[in-house]
Amino acid sequence: MTTIDCAREREVADALRRGWFDDAAPAGAEDAVAELRAHADSCEVCGDVVLVAGMPQAERDVARADVQV
Repeated sequence: MTTIDCAREREVADALRRGWFDDAAPAGAEDAVAELRAHADSCEVCGDVVLVAGMPQAERDVARADVQV
């Protein structure tokens, strides 16, 4: 079995956890975050990290749409 990993996977996961992929990059880090997003778009491993991290948010959005108050 071949292990597939990326040296930037943890960096992408940290940025996602901080909400930086949702246009909330800290002042002065916009270019670095944009480059990290571009990397995730072109890297299969990091792209999967972004995809999986977005699943809970998508499920929350669907659940909220179904709630009637």
